[in-house]
Amino acid sequence: MDYPLRQLFRWRRGPIRVHKGLVFDNYAFLEEPERTRSRQYEQRYFNDYHLEKLKQAVAADNYYENIFYIHMLEEAFVLLKKDLPDSIICADIGTSHWFYVQALWSFYTWFQSKQPRHVTLEGYEVDAFRIYSDFHSRFDHAHSHIGELPGIQFIPEDFNPISSHFDVITLFFPFVFKKDALEWGLPSQLHHPEQLLQNAWDSIKPGGILMIVNQGKEEHDAQLRICEKLGLSPIVNLHIDPLLYKYDYERFILGVIK
Repeated sequence: MDYPLRQLFRWRRGPIRVHKGLVFDNYAFLEEPERTRSRQYEQRYFNDYHLEKLKQAVAADNYYENIFYIHMLEEAFVLLKKDLPDSIICADIGTSHWFYVQALWSFYTWFQSKQPRHVTLEGYEVDAFRIYSDFHSRFDHAHSHIGELPGIQFIPEDFNPISSHFDVITLFFPFVFKKDALEWGLPSQLHHPEQLLQNAWDSIKPGGILMIVNQGKEEHDAQLRICEKLGLSPIVNLHIDPLLYKYDYERFILGVIK
C-alpha cells in the first residue's frame, strides 16, 4: 500500500545540506601494489574528468563512489571502441537517489576529449518519493546531487520509449528478479525487466550505446539471458575489478552498440 501513497503525496522538502564527513583512506582494504594502483587511477580520473568541484562539494564516501562509477564506465567504453559525438543525449533509467549523477555528467563531458561536450542527461525513477531516514525523499536527494550541473533533468516516472532518441542509455542495477523489486517496495506490475530493456533498446539511435550494470553473478547471468531472448549481443561483458570501492557483491557490465 505504501507505493501508491508515495505517488499520491509526492513528498518533497527541498535541498539537503551536505555533511562532508571525514576524509579517509578509501583503499585501506587493499594490499600493495593494488593500493598504489588505485590511488593512481583516482588521480588520473580526477584530472581527466575535472573533478575539483565534485571533491569540494560532496561527502568523502560519495566522492569515492563517483570515482568508481567513472572507472566502470571508462573500462566499458574503452572496450566498445566507440567515439562519442560532440553533443550527446543520454538517459539513466532507475536512478534511485542519483548519488552518481556527477560521475555520469563528468564522464560524458570529458571522455577522451580535451574540449567539453554538450551533455543532455535525463534520469528516470519510478519510485522517486520514497522517504529516507532524514525525512527527505529520493526526489530531494537527487536534486541535491544534481546541484548546478547544466543539462540534467530528473524525471519521477517510469521510462517510456522514445524512438531512436538517445545516444547512450544506462541501467545501473535494474531489478532482474521480482523478489528484489518487491523487497524494495515496488508493486509487482512494475516489474517488467524484458519490456524495460526493450523500451531502452528502441529508444537508442542507430550506432548508440546501451550499458547495463548488474550485481552478483546470478543476476548478471539472468540479465544475459534476457539480452539473448531480445536478440541483443553484448560487445562488452566485463567483471569490474573492485579496486576503487568495496561492495558486498561483484559488479558486472554489459555493453551493446545498436
